[in-house]
Amino acid sequence: MPIIGAKDSNPIQQEESANKSACALCCLVKNRKLDPIEIIHRFGHDLVVLKGSKRVWNLSKKAKNDPGIGDYLFTPAGDVHRVKYFEDTEFFYQVGREM
Repeated sequence: MPIIGAKDSNPIQQEESANKSACALCCLVKNRKLDPIEIIHRFGHDLVVLKGSKRVWNLSKKAKNDPGIGDYLFTPAGDVHRVKYFEDTEFFYQVGREM
């Protein structure tokens, strides 16, 4: 794996090194444990799906929603939630009041 910031003096070695290395992000996270992020929003937010589909799990309320095109979903401030996108999704997003 290439060393970040290191420079090869030989141009042939530079090309070989570039071909052997994986994506830069993959190199940075290799052999590291990535835990889920536990972020609690300090604000509620409104969402209207304009295109695509996704699934939203509200872990605080133990609820699951599958909003599709035209559906409205409000997530209150402080609710812990996770989202999975099933396809390219566009949505209108409005941030509400703080906690």
